[in-house]
Amino acid sequence: MENKVINWWELEPSVHLKLTKEYLIFLRSTRKNSGILLSNIAEELKVHEGDIYSWENGSRGITTGHLIKLLDILGLSKLDVYGKIEGIYTAGKRFMILKPSLPFEIKEQHIQILAHGIFDGTEEHANSGKIGLVYESGKKLEQEMFRKLVLNCNFGKFRMNKNWHAYYRFPATLTQILMYYYKFNSLHSRKAVFPVKIMEEVKYNEKLRKLILKAAFVDEGSCGYNKVRDNVCVFSSVNPILIKQICYILRLMEYSFFTNKPKNNCESIYLHAESLPKFYKDVIVLLPKDYYKRINIELLLKKQERESNIQTQLKVLEKVIIEQGYIKIYQVQKLLNLHEASARRRIGRLVRESIIVKKFRGFYEATQSSKKNRYYSRRKSSLCKKNGLTSMERS
Repeated sequence: MENKVINWWELEPSVHLKLTKEYLIFLRSTRKNSGILLSNIAEELKVHEGDIYSWENGSRGITTGHLIKLLDILGLSKLDVYGKIEGIYTAGKRFMILKPSLPFEIKEQHIQILAHGIFDGTEEHANSGKIGLVYESGKKLEQEMFRKLVLNCNFGKFRMNKNWHAYYRFPATLTQILMYYYKFNSLHSRKAVFPVKIMEEVKYNEKLRKLILKAAFVDEGSCGYNKVRDNVCVFSSVNPILIKQICYILRLMEYSFFTNKPKNNCESIYLHAESLPKFYKDVIVLLPKDYYKRINIELLLKKQERESNIQTQLKVLEKVIIEQGYIKIYQVQKLLNLHEASARRRIGRLVRESIIVKKFRGFYEATQSSKKNRYYSRRKSSLCKKNGLTSMERS
């Protein structure tokens, strides 16, 4: 992003800070030595004198907004606070970040965490300061992926929910910090969207685009579970703005895709077959090897590759049929280097496509349409020879 770190004074003003006893004693002594009374500070900050007394003895945390003003009154530097913060929390201490690593480093994974909240969190979604982002999934591997994503960001020490295999509760404070810094107004999937700041970032940040698509595919994508599907769904949502934003990212990455007509107010984005290898290279390789969606994509790619090879072989056979008007099984085996069973399957396709017709065992003759193609092919060749054209000039 634009800045490399999130400083403590850039946090939401309502976020509470738990400071060390030594620093609180230093603040109190500085106030007394400066001759500043509690009543003066209370009037300036528009709080009660008891609140200031609670801040100084450590029985109550001070908000970032009040601490900034207090430091300004005492003439102290905001940078001196670093190393003196023991914890960060919002309305309650239930989800406090213990010994946070401040300042927070800006990482692309932040957007991926918030994207998981938009795509597959609960409706609570940290709209209040009491509850953090909740990531739900019935698959343990997906929960493990989210847990590693959070831990790799090195936010600091915090407690993880015991039954994390069912859902993972992200600390409310961290949720508020990220939402406030990245300008996310909500994480409710029906009304949440990526902010303008993020959409401008994806224009030139390819890594960020891939991470967003990864979250979209893990949470709302599908390529079959018990049975591999031919169409790969990248994303589904009832939120039309989110659909447009994901389509915008796909266009930036030059994918070929289409959207289906909304059904039950839910619209889906599907990849065309020719974009699947690129999607695998950009996004799927970021997923664990034992993840079922990655395994299914790999099976689908093998199926596409096999089908492409078969189509190439059929074109070779058609060319031979047009030239000589017939074909035999042993010719197919020799020409394509196949076993007899595979050769018969290729011949079977040509029969179904009405290119050849079976005359007797092992011998197939070209149909009338194939003979017509053969006539025009020979006619064109003879005209080229008559006019003295070379093979390069013919094409």
